[in-house]
Amino acid sequence: MALASNEIKQQQSIAMIHDIDNVLTRLNQVKVNLLNSTTDLLNFASTLDPDSPEMKAIERRRQQLAAYEKKIDGEIQAYQNRKKVAEAILNTSSQNVDKAIARMGGR
Repeated sequence: MALASNEIKQQQSIAMIHDIDNVLTRLNQVKVNLLNSTTDLLNFASTLDPDSPEMKAIERRRQQLAAYEKKIDGEIQAYQNRKKVAEAILNTSSQNVDKAIARMGGR
């Protein structure tokens, strides 16, 4: 019974790690796109008068993008933490499966 339960935990952990990796990939893609947008915005802003209303609007937008980037960084960190937990569960359940199999062979 313990063997089956640990094998289920293994499979669930593997699935969770896979799902988290997919989310992390998407978040990193969003971050790259955000950084590209910010770079484009700053390149365009370099052609404007620093005191113009357009420049002030671009600066507000740049600040919004920076806040969004910070939010994405927080989400990335949260998913990386979840992945560490899932990896720890996987490691523990794998060790338990190995021990259960060794005990079965030792009978």
